[in-house]
Amino acid sequence: MEQDLSQYTNEDLLIKYKRTKDISVKHELVMRYINMVRNISLQMRDVYLSFAQVEDIVNEGVLTIMSGIEKFDPELNVKFETYISKRIRGMVIDMARKQD
Repeated sequence: MEQDLSQYTNEDLLIKYKRTKDISVKHELVMRYINMVRNISLQMRDVYLSFAQVEDIVNEGVLTIMSGIEKFDPELNVKFETYISKRIRGMVIDMARKQD
């Protein structure tokens, strides 16, 4: 049975995922944050332009979001947006370091 996840806030979805580990909830969260990856990758393109395309960074960013969802602790009073944006920026910098 398909559930309508659009009615939930991002925070509600994170809590729901932590409780249920429902893959459809995780997929919805990834889709909601993919534009953040795209925006960060465009902001940081000077860092990786010599070795990667924006789409490569977005693909790695999706993996970073998926991993971040698993590791995020809502009890720590940190917004997921703050947490995941730092992880994505770190991923871009790590990719650049590996290329040097």
